[in-house]
Amino acid sequence: MGGFSGYNQIQIAEEDQIKTAFFMMWGTFYYRLMPFSLKNVGITYQRAMVTLFRDMMHKEIEVYVDDMIAKSKEEEDHLVNLKLPIRLPQEI
Repeated sequence: MGGFSGYNQIQIAEEDQIKTAFFMMWGTFYYRLMPFSLKNVGITYQRAMVTLFRDMMHKEIEVYVDDMIAKSKEEEDHLVNLKLPIRLPQEI
């Protein structure tokens, strides 16, 4: 499972939004949500995923930056474990 669009779901703290400012001929703009193009986006996203899935990591799922792998020892548990990373963010 890839989490590419997840980067755009993380809000930037209001006091830090000014640090993302850029100028165009139409005015000055800044990001409110974390764009994929910022330098530290990878580690920020990784930290968010580890925090979110900390109780499941190394048991039912593995997380590496924007990739998640559901794993199971038994075939019948796999469908349940596959649904866990999808349901948890919706519940929060």
